[in-house]
Amino acid sequence: MEKRQTILWATVVLASGAGLAYLYFADYHRVWNPTGHPGKSASTTDKSISAAVTSPGAKEATFEDRWEVGRPINPPFSIDRDELLTNPTVPPLMRALDLGDMVLAKSLIAGGANVNATDRNGNTALMIAASRVELGALRQLLVSGAAVDARNADGLTALFCTDSPDITRELIEHGADVHANSRFNITALMGAVSYDPPLVRLLIANGARVNASDVNGVTALMWAALRGRADNVKILVEAGADVNARDNKNGTATSRVQWRIDNWRTVDLEAEAATEDKKHLRDFRAISKLLKLAGATQ
Repeated sequence: MEKRQTILWATVVLASGAGLAYLYFADYHRVWNPTGHPGKSASTTDKSISAAVTSPGAKEATFEDRWEVGRPINPPFSIDRDELLTNPTVPPLMRALDLGDMVLAKSLIAGGANVNATDRNGNTALMIAASRVELGALRQLLVSGAAVDARNADGLTALFCTDSPDITRELIEHGADVHANSRFNITALMGAVSYDPPLVRLLIANGARVNASDVNGVTALMWAALRGRADNVKILVEAGADVNARDNKNGTATSRVQWRIDNWRTVDLEAEAATEDKKHLRDFRAISKLLKLAGATQ
């Protein structure tokens, strides 16, 4: 089922004219981090965020403050892991973070390593710390002078590199621009709608523009609708998203959902997968109903 949906999604986005960027947001988490991590779920059930953080140096530091491996790297599409591990020109700090060697990373920062050094694609240590959900490392990089809005070759900042509300909150508290967009005019909110509601709510609460559009005129609401995220569609609508906005090809959030419904084909699946398949179809029908109730005309 997942393979079939991925193929359908790739077909749509490649026809958009900015396929590479779209594929990044379409299956970015699944491709780079197939096993997921605690606290991240594809369900449409909202989850609360724990905000309790112990100050650095406390005897019983929470997991966020410890320098340890958060999870396998979950980078933006321009980070080449082979290059990080083998290219001698890659800054040692970036390589240490990529490998999850927090002892070495901490030592390098304390020793005065350039926290803003980049690889050849403009990626920084802060981006890797964000994608690994290494809150302790991220904080140390920020207080050591890491540029919170440094952009890589695709125009992405660290804010684009995480699906963690805690990391996102920390970046925003250090001045991260929630309005920043990539060279395709994709915003962090457009990427966030593929993940759980706390991240979407956090970005909106900090001023993210719900009606911003990318180079193809596609909005966060259209992205959420196409990804089947009924929870995030509801949040965006309540935040004032235009349910009748049209992209450069006259498409709307409703037309995207209808396309998914009309082209849905239940293939020969195992019982468990078939049940999940039907759930996804119900999600798209729920989104269609929600958009109509919000005043969508087409």
